[in-house]
Amino acid sequence: AASAVANGAGSDEAIKAGIAAAEAAEAEAQERAIQEKAQLRRATIDKLRSEEVKFHSLPEDVVDYADYLGMDLKEDLGLLWIADEALRADDPDGWIEREGPTGDHYYEHEVTGQVLYSHPLDYQFQQLYLEEKKK
Repeated sequence: AASAVANGAGSDEAIKAGIAAAEAAEAEAQERAIQEKAQLRRATIDKLRSEEVKFHSLPEDVVDYADYLGMDLKEDLGLLWIADEALRADDPDGWIEREGPTGDHYYEHEVTGQVLYSHPLDYQFQQLYLEEKKK
């Protein structure tokens, strides 16, 4: 009976060790993905600068917003104009940008009171990107 209890405790330890190893591997994979994304961002910005691509907004902002829209920075360099255009877009009529008590920004429609935590035109620019990518 003591042997069975010892074996049970050993298997619990093996399970815990396996879980810890899986969690560590997942954390490493996430860290690698973050580093690869940062390297791709830097490489894209460097490429835009070396090719003297002109935007109305800063290249860093264009690349960040392009990523936010879901663009693939390896494949969609020719569509970065969409992100630049989005960054320059005025708030649509009736929408006011506000700042919450914790410093977060949101948009409120002055007539309906609807609140959005993303820019009211984000969806429109995401759709434009998807349409242009199909061409």
